[in-house]
Amino acid sequence: VRFGCSCSAEKVRNTMSIYSQKDIANMTTAAGLVTADCQFCGSHYEFDPKTLGFEADGADGLVPGSKAALAKAAALAAGGAGAGDAE
Repeated sequence: VRFGCSCSAEKVRNTMSIYSQKDIANMTTAAGLVTADCQFCGSHYEFDPKTLGFEADGADGLVPGSKAALAKAAALAAGGAGAGDAE
């Protein structure tokens, strides 16, 4: 048996899918990002606000060059399904 955090960028994105663009705008930082931190493991996620909420444009929402985006790209290149979404 192994215990650990199962958070991921995809799970955070799914959680944010209930919010409108107005709500997402209220969550957007001065830097133009929506950030989230896992309270269990401390992973940090950054998203483009245009890709969050039920009115989102459908992009993956990961900030280019972030740890999560690089991990996803590496997993896809290795034939994975996006493992390592955590930032």
